[in-house]
Amino acid sequence: MTQIEVSVITPVRNGGKYIKNAVISVEKQAYPCEHIIVDDFSGDDTWDIILQLSQDRPWIKPIKLKKKTGPIGARNIGIKNSKGRYIAFLDADDIWLPGKLKSQISFMRASGYVFSSLITNV
Repeated sequence: MTQIEVSVITPVRNGGKYIKNAVISVEKQAYPCEHIIVDDFSGDDTWDIILQLSQDRPWIKPIKLKKKTGPIGARNIGIKNSKGRYIAFLDADDIWLPGKLKSQISFMRASGYVFSSLITNV
């Protein structure tokens, strides 16, 4: 079994229309990772979609919360359940371009960084 290099943590609340694209963008990384998706007490079909996506993707670890904690609380629960050496946050309504994780981890290793972030002017 490949060691988990990165734990991708995605908090989601009522993000049923977005979560599939986020999952596919993690899948396209082709990088050893687990994807912890924390459903923050959604009232839509988010949980059903997460379960459906996780059926054929053993690297997805779904967590369903019994009460709303907010994105910070959901991220913290994801961190507590993570096994990767690195942690990456991906919001449910965002996607990553293929190769993002490989580039970022390579940069961090080459530079000796233990933390990195991308800040853009949008």
